[in-house]
Amino acid sequence: MGDAGRLVDSSPGRIANALLSGRIAEKCKPVYKERKIIPAQLKEYEERFFKEKGRELKFYSYCRAIFLKMTDEDLDDAVSFLKEYFGERTVTGLQPISWLRRY
Repeated sequence: MGDAGRLVDSSPGRIANALLSGRIAEKCKPVYKERKIIPAQLKEYEERFFKEKGRELKFYSYCRAIFLKMTDEDLDDAVSFLKEYFGERTVTGLQPISWLRRY
C-alpha cells in the first residue's frame, strides 16, 4: 500500500502512509488545469506530508542503509542482542525512534 505514491513503508501498518497522504491531499484541494496539478498545491502537499512523516521516513532510510552494509556476523550479533533484550516476551511492535533514544 502506498507504493504508487512513493510512500513505501515496510512496517505492517504501511497503509497508514496512504491514508495520511489522502487526508493531506484532501486538505490541499488540488485544482486541475488541463489535467495538470498547479505546482503550488503540489508543494503544499509535499510540505505537509514531510512535516508529519519526514523524520520517520528519514530514520527508516538511514536504518536501511545500515542494514544493507551489515555482514552476516553483524546481523547475528543484532539478533542475539534483541533476543537478550526482549527475552521470552512477545513483541508486537516497536517505536524505534523513542526506543533508540534510551541507548
